[in-house]
Amino acid sequence: MTLTATVPTLRDVDAAVASVLADLFTPARGVPAQRRNSTAQSDEPVFAGRLLSLREAEGITTAARVIRIAPGTVVTPLAKDYLKSLGLEVRFVAQSEVAGARNVGEWGFSIEAQSGLLDGFRRSILDAGTPWRELGASVADAAGWVAESERRGALVLCDEAARAIYEAYQVPHVRAAVADEPNSAARAVRSIGVNLLVVEPAGKSIALLKQIGASFRRAGGPMVPDWASRANGGSRR
Repeated sequence: MTLTATVPTLRDVDAAVASVLADLFTPARGVPAQRRNSTAQSDEPVFAGRLLSLREAEGITTAARVIRIAPGTVVTPLAKDYLKSLGLEVRFVAQSEVAGARNVGEWGFSIEAQSGLLDGFRRSILDAGTPWRELGASVADAAGWVAESERRGALVLCDEAARAIYEAYQVPHVRAAVADEPNSAARAVRSIGVNLLVVEPAGKSIALLKQIGASFRRAGGPMVPDWASRANGGSRR
């Protein structure tokens, strides 16, 4: 009996190659199967805020099935129920993972007024080891520095907050607000993603001024809220 060799057609070759690739790659991402486990964790978002409320939970958009959160983060019952209804698991992670994922931002301060109190405040935050950068002694200096990067936030201490706010809003991409105590600073962060915070230091202690600054920075680098982004045609600035 004579055997006749069959020459494979181009279609046969394509089918064979496709079969091999189907075993190596996932259809959705095209990621090799042996690498899927190593990349899966990086796709999971990290929530680094102090409080994960229902409002924050509703703003989370991800294809991952796990929401990683920082140690010490408080998850409200409503947020927990909401994430559970979506089939999302909440998992605590190491602080080192949070630091790598979080936008910590760049932070500066400007002091227009002169007093012994403000000299003490300046020395206190510069010696504390926190990454504050002293800018020029004017609102314009602070606003110009902030406008150069969406990750920057500046604290301005001056005697006339209304004038400072007016000057700040002459510079594109600056979102300025006034704060008299830590809670008002936190509200400005949540409502407008403030990146230039003005404080009148009169009647305030160094400790209170530092608390306001810490509240300003707590959520990480300034971010434009979703409603403002939509109003600007999708621009994050």
